[in-house]
Amino acid sequence: MDVECEKLQTIRKHIGNEFTVSLDGHISNAMHDKMTPWDVGIAKAVLKAMEPCDIFFYEEPLNYKNVEGYAELCQSTSIPIAGGECLSTREEFWQYAQLKAFDIAQPDASYIGISALVDVGRMFALRGKRVATHAWSGGVMENIHAAFATPNMAILELPPLAGPLHTEVYAEGYRFEDRYILPPEVPGPGIQLTDKLKAKYPFVRGTGEWNAVPGKPTFL
Repeated sequence: MDVECEKLQTIRKHIGNEFTVSLDGHISNAMHDKMTPWDVGIAKAVLKAMEPCDIFFYEEPLNYKNVEGYAELCQSTSIPIAGGECLSTREEFWQYAQLKAFDIAQPDASYIGISALVDVGRMFALRGKRVATHAWSGGVMENIHAAFATPNMAILELPPLAGPLHTEVYAEGYRFEDRYILPPEVPGPGIQLTDKLKAKYPFVRGTGEWNAVPGKPTFL
């Protein structure tokens, strides 16, 4: 509790209260990182301590095997509980939807597909819950298209520091203005993968998005 609250106090001290803040527990990675996953009691205590700090959502406070625990946690705190980036089927999300085990579900169209993401949005809308796209390393345009077909979309996640490969492939489909993503107006998914781009950015075996950062496993 002290560690998590200190993070928020530091953030608010430096940037004030006008910024939206969300936190990620990364508990889904706990087994890989040799961390001890939180149980419901620990998660409840941490979130209760952070309730005065005005958090938009807290992501992955529990392991995904604990669906009932997520449902219990959602009922115990005023902080919206988010999760789902590691789920890849409608059926997996349905388990959480029927128990109201996420306040904000986080499907990723690059894992689950565009139409499935829209279906997940409907599942949670029927229960008064929202969704937020997960898009850390890919699937940006797929998620944007799905988001505009999902009325209960809370927020879009975008990969930070997109490189020239990303921006050139996005072509004219990706339009970002004043903190908002604008609807794509080009045909199809809004990407353009030409032979010229393939030659310019050849695949190099062994490279990838994974980096050794706290809370994230590194695979060789």
